[in-house]
Amino acid sequence: MSGRSGASWRREFNPSQASSRRSPAWPSRPDRARRQPPLTGYVHSAFRRTACCSGWRAATISLQSRPLSVRRRGLPWTGSAVPARRSHRLEAILVSLRAFLLGPMRAFDGSTPIKLPPRSKLPSLWGYLLVHRDRPTPRNLLAYTFWPDEPEPEARLNLRRHLHRLQQLLPSAPDERPWLLTDRSQLQWNPAAETWLDVAAFERLAHEPQHLEEAVGLYGGDLLEGLYDDWVFPERERLRDLCLQALHGVVEQVEHSGDHRRAIAYAQRMLRFDPLREETYRALMRLHARSGDRAGVVRHFNACVTVLRRELAVEPSPATHRAYEEALAENASAPVVAPQPTALARHNLPTPLTSFVGREQELAEVRRLLARSRLLTLTGIGGVGKTRLALAAAEASVDSFRDGVWWIDLSRLVDPSGLAQTVASTMGLREQSNRPIAEALAEALRPKEALLVLDNCEHLVAACADLAALLLARAPDVRVLTTSTEPFGVPGEVVWQVPPLPLPPPGAEGELEGAASIRLFVDRATAALPTFRLTPANRSAVAHLCRALDGIPLALELAAARMKLLSVEQLVERLDDRFRLLTGGSRAGLPRHRTMEAVLDWSYGLLDEPEGALLRRLSLFVGGFTLESAEVVCAVPPVESQDLLQLVSELVDKSLVTVSRADPAQVRYGMLETVAHYARVRLIESGEAEAMRRRFTDFCVRLGEQAGERLLRGPDQERWFWIISQEYDNLRSAIAHAEGVGEAARAARLAGRLWPYWWTHGLVAEGRQILGRLLPRRSDLEPELRAIVLHAAGRLMLLQGEYDAARDALEECLEVYRHLEDPAAIAGALSSLGVVAGYQQDYPRADRLWSEALHIYEQIGDRWGVGRALSNLGDLAVYRADHAGAVEHLHRSVALFRELHSTLGESIALINLGRAVFLLGKPDQAAAYFRESLRLKVELADKEGVAWNLEGLAGVAGAKGRGERAARLFGAADALRRAIGIPIAAPDRDFYQRNIEQAEALQAPETWQACWSEGASFDTERAIAYALGTSPDLP
Repeated sequence: MSGRSGASWRREFNPSQASSRRSPAWPSRPDRARRQPPLTGYVHSAFRRTACCSGWRAATISLQSRPLSVRRRGLPWTGSAVPARRSHRLEAILVSLRAFLLGPMRAFDGSTPIKLPPRSKLPSLWGYLLVHRDRPTPRNLLAYTFWPDEPEPEARLNLRRHLHRLQQLLPSAPDERPWLLTDRSQLQWNPAAETWLDVAAFERLAHEPQHLEEAVGLYGGDLLEGLYDDWVFPERERLRDLCLQALHGVVEQVEHSGDHRRAIAYAQRMLRFDPLREETYRALMRLHARSGDRAGVVRHFNACVTVLRRELAVEPSPATHRAYEEALAENASAPVVAPQPTALARHNLPTPLTSFVGREQELAEVRRLLARSRLLTLTGIGGVGKTRLALAAAEASVDSFRDGVWWIDLSRLVDPSGLAQTVASTMGLREQSNRPIAEALAEALRPKEALLVLDNCEHLVAACADLAALLLARAPDVRVLTTSTEPFGVPGEVVWQVPPLPLPPPGAEGELEGAASIRLFVDRATAALPTFRLTPANRSAVAHLCRALDGIPLALELAAARMKLLSVEQLVERLDDRFRLLTGGSRAGLPRHRTMEAVLDWSYGLLDEPEGALLRRLSLFVGGFTLESAEVVCAVPPVESQDLLQLVSELVDKSLVTVSRADPAQVRYGMLETVAHYARVRLIESGEAEAMRRRFTDFCVRLGEQAGERLLRGPDQERWFWIISQEYDNLRSAIAHAEGVGEAARAARLAGRLWPYWWTHGLVAEGRQILGRLLPRRSDLEPELRAIVLHAAGRLMLLQGEYDAARDALEECLEVYRHLEDPAAIAGALSSLGVVAGYQQDYPRADRLWSEALHIYEQIGDRWGVGRALSNLGDLAVYRADHAGAVEHLHRSVALFRELHSTLGESIALINLGRAVFLLGKPDQAAAYFRESLRLKVELADKEGVAWNLEGLAGVAGAKGRGERAARLFGAADALRRAIGIPIAAPDRDFYQRNIEQAEALQAPETWQACWSEGASFDTERAIAYALGTSPDLP
């Protein structure tokens, strides 16, 4: 294959350039079968599309005018033999491989699901081959279709990899009937393979008038829901149109049979496909009239008028007006049957105007809970999709309730006393003068098996709770599904929190399609701007937008509506003013759902004064909070300390505060960023923002000072690193605020203590930036605080290889501490200056500095300091090739740190000890020390420490002749160092390079590079598992 550039091959195979389809190398479709070379095992035009790709009904099969013998399950079939047609259900049972493309893609090997990799192009590629199963496709066209921005060689390599992965996922196929037919230039899904495909069955049945109902029953959703590749859209629309045609035929057939109710159900399904199709409204009016439902006639005519005015700004056609008048006249002439209080229709569910995206698992869970509980409340923040999920669950449950499913929208009901009347009116029950309407409603429902859906209950919680309790007590076969921002709090209630849509994981911008939030945004953006596509150029911006909007469906839909005027990048730029941006919702929706701010105004307006005050104040915790931290910062009237737990509980119940149990020992709370943004605006409006922010900053400063030396020494280092990691976003915010208001001292008190966290967690560059802003103002600081900042800055400069700057900062720090006559601080500064000297390979100076530090630590009885000095002197002995002396120092250091339970000190000493024994020719012993240190580094989340140990174990692998393992470990360590911005220190580079050269010599250059690249692709967790030997997939 020639190595054409990406630009040239994109020009050749860009589908928008018609000339490329007509070039001699790319014949038009009618000529392709004639001009292409035959595929191995392939017969041109061998089968019609049938329910089974293998063809349960054969057409006349010919190749060069000769009959072809086809064998199925041991029976010879010839072109003239046409077996009787079998039902699609039987066909699905008889074959081993079943694929469902209508709706989300699913596949089964017998009854076992085939797990398709998420966020991969593999499902789309397989779907393409199945949809285009009737003809071969050139490989270069497939490569261009799925990787248009890659050079041709890379794109074709990607294609080969994905095809190989597909073959691995599929069950074994008989040699004579492989799944794929391939040659060097083209490939095709084998028409003779043992496959059942829902698309094939649907297409066949949809063209057979006697089987139209079976066809629409097979249509489980749009083609490959959740996939947005360009090739999908025309096929999706083609199949939707075919289903619409089939539904039209079914409505006519069922209406002709006299089953008007069933015809109405099919017509309503047509309306979901195309809510602007007047013909469907006319059919529904006619059907309701013939079933004696005058209200249904009026309801659908009004719906038609509303939808056409809103979406197209037009009135219904004269034909629709005539159909309405005729339906009313027909209904008026029919015999009138007085409605009985207990005569219930099947359902009154509203027809959604948009597709249901990304809630497959949630819908399954809600249906499961609804089957086992009589009162189920869906809670969640406004706009999270409670109503839409409840409607989907209700639609799916219609056949489960003998007496129907009833939808009661309470959004416009203000007076709680009218609740029972609203429910009764919706169900067609009349008020009786001699008894309360609630009692009559309960009595009417007593013998019924029905589902009541109460939507938007949060402003009527008490009334809804009372009515639900009454109905459930009197009517044993009635179930109630409700939506509310807070639960009812009654016995027997099951509460299920509706989560935001899942977000794409960080760093996964290359494969976004699996995230439901992305799917929803793309779906709605395409509706607003039909030319919109998810492309490599906008993927990062789309992912950022969905994350910033917390995956809240309403926020995503409002943002997508702006695509008519703005690009995705422009939407992202305007997120700081998100409430002005997120406006313009559907006029058919609730007024409070037309802007995101109005949604939150509604929830905020339902809070009492203490709840509102607490919500505003909690918005300061950008990184979440605990009950203790909330009490310290927020417990100012009207929020009282003793009420805080109850107030937080109320805000959780009202879906304004979230709960996290990531730490089993301590529950944390937080807010979605959209809610926090709203609450911060309200905090500023309240006039207490500055006072509350000062309390918040004071809390963070005290926490940083408490952490202080505990991050370096002490028996609870892991706990303090965990605390700082949990609170880090809050600490960062406090530093920024203190700097912003000119309080350098408060910023320094906090920032100067964080350098061990920045070092171990790969945040050296961020720490340098913060301390770099404080250093020019150090003369304004008290001497001790100035020395703390200088020491922290010097340590981070050292890690980034800026040795001269580090030495200057640390010498100034040492001078201040000598003036303050603080021996422990002096020894600490001497130790850090010794590290600088060692990195500059000035070993005599390093020896003097570390020896002086050891002397001071011994004088003041600081055993941790002694262990630190011994570790440093052991490291120095390694540099001087005194490996035996190094081992002696380091054994003492490790023993001291273990006695003191100092995890960080012990982990560093073990690394140095591993290097010393490795240089003594004991690789197995060295590996044991490196692994022990690695486990401790994992406990501390110390990323540079992980890299050190990966490099040490790589050297061991090379020394033992395991070159490929060494390459993977070196590659993983190199990638980690690049990510955290900490290079290998100067004196370690020779040791590192010698180990690389030894391992590299063990295999061919291309093998070395491939294994290095493989290791570099590992995430940190996998690299650690591989280093510790707990990853079974690689040697």
